Amino acid sequence: MNDGLDGEVSPWLAPPGGDGLHPWCDKRGAFIGAGMPIVERRLDALGRAHYEPVSLERLNRSLSIGYEQRVDISRRAHGLRAVAKALAAGDIVKAVSALGRVG
Repeated sequence: MNDGLDGEVSPWLAPPGGDGLHPWCDKRGAFIGAGMPIVERRLDALGRAHYEPVSLERLNRSLSIGYEQRVDISRRAHGLRAVAKALAAGDIVKAVSALGRVG
């Protein structure tokens, strides 16, 4: 099983709150740039938090517009699921590590 955690961790992560350019995460989810969500926190009917990656269609469209060229991140979907899983477990360190491997 590929949990999205193989490979090297990117040195290009922003601190929580972001830097306007690089990916970052906190207990609210994972983001890129100035706060575009790539993994979102949602509450169920009982108020429990669940995390899920933003749809690939939405991410591809937003990133393609932002970078002014076609972007397809479908190969990175497993890594975004690993970030969501780590956030759901409350393991921010693992989530940041997984996010570093998505790039």
